[in-house]
Amino acid sequence: MAKTDSPPYLRLSLIFLSISLPSLLFQLLLNRFDELNPAPHPPEALSRVLVPVRKHFDRIVEATERIGDGLVDGPEDFAYDAESGVVYTSCADGWIRRVKVGDSVVGPAVEKWVRVGGRPLGLALRPDKMAVLVAEAYKGLMQVTMEGHIELLTDEAEG
Repeated sequence: MAKTDSPPYLRLSLIFLSISLPSLLFQLLLNRFDELNPAPHPPEALSRVLVPVRKHFDRIVEATERIGDGLVDGPEDFAYDAESGVVYTSCADGWIRRVKVGDSVVGPAVEKWVRVGGRPLGLALRPDKMAVLVAEAYKGLMQVTMEGHIELLTDEAEG
């Protein structure tokens, strides 16, 4: 009967176990993992002063005015142009609406400005106020000029 040597992977496995098992047992006996507690957070590490705030402000609700109530379908975000007195709001139905606010007796004028489709979730005015940037959930980042022309800036990020 011929003598057979054990396969090399079996010998390597036994060597690995003979080295790592005693080390693992030593670590388990030496360290007690159940007593691992995080260090307390020092109060002086906070970067700002904490100010107590009331949960309910009655006077703020009294001083506010609802604009576009019932005329804007599911507003997601808004951008305000103080110079022209226009509020741009993105709506759940895919429209960007323009709301002209001012001292009008009739109230604010709500206009269906541009339909970008999909679900516009975020708005921002460009610093030069020549366009509104729109983050749309399915299409990507778009730019809408004041004339209503839509330009897709990107439809992907990092691949």
